[in-house]
Amino acid sequence: MISHNLKPLEACAFVFSEKKGRERIYSVNKEIIEPLFDLFTFHESKYCPNGRVCLTQKGLEWQKKNEAQKELYINHE
Repeated sequence: MISHNLKPLEACAFVFSEKKGRERIYSVNKEIIEPLFDLFTFHESKYCPNGRVCLTQKGLEWQKKNEAQKELYINHE
C-alpha cells in the first residue's frame, strides 16, 4: 500500500525510487522538499505564533495592524 501511495509523489519528483532486488528504496528529493519546509516554517512563524494555533481572520488583521504600527514607529526614530 505504501508503494501505491508513493507512486504519485515519484511521478511529481517529490521522491525518487531505486530498485534493489524485489524492494524499492524511496528517498526524498531535497531540492523540492527543503524549500517547501522553509515555506511551512515561515508560515508557522508568521501566522501560527501561539504554539501552533493558527490565527483567525480577526487575529490576522490585528497582527497586520500591529506590524504596520511597528514599522511606522521604526521609520520615525
